[in-house]
Amino acid sequence: MKAAFTSHQQLREYYQAEMAGMRQSFERTGNGVLCIRRRALIVDCLLDPLWRFESGGPIPPGLALMGVGGFGRKELFPCSDVDMLYLCADEKVEDKLREHIRGCNQAMWDLGLRASPMIRTLKECDRFDPDNIEFTLSLLDRR
Repeated sequence: MKAAFTSHQQLREYYQAEMAGMRQSFERTGNGVLCIRRRALIVDCLLDPLWRFESGGPIPPGLALMGVGGFGRKELFPCSDVDMLYLCADEKVEDKLREHIRGCNQAMWDLGLRASPMIRTLKECDRFDPDNIEFTLSLLDRR
């Protein structure tokens, strides 16, 4: 499934073709589990090239792009949002990469993906916040 993409247009065409193929597969087999796993893999294939297009290079040290929630479980339903965690080593990394992260999220929306991004530092993920239980639970389903 990995391909060399050279433009946003190619990414968009790839995503649209894969979604059409997924729909045809579902209509033929009725296998929903296969479809939700396939969509997660398709989105996985898009994230690295999107980051490269928006930042001009590979994902840098000090940053991890993580799927959380349904995406983290590899259960990405056809119309569900893509829960992403941009995990930064510290505040300096977060400040340095904030515009690239914003651009990557915008590019996801432009492709037709409903991005639900979160930016956190390691320190922020190291403690339980009773006012944000949803975030803590989403970290249980991550990859």
